[in-house]
Amino acid sequence: MVLSDLIIPGYTDKLQFVSYNLSSCYIKMFLLSVLMLHAYLLHS
Repeated sequence: MVLSDLIIPGYTDKLQFVSYNLSSCYIKMFLLSVLMLHAYLLHS
């Protein structure tokens, strides 16, 4: 009981941390692609 109480909250915290990092990484890639597309349209 105590062991599962220790493991499960840490696992869910790690899962939330990973999902947050993935979402922020996708947002950064999206913004980068938008900026590159904007620069491409300006130069053409």
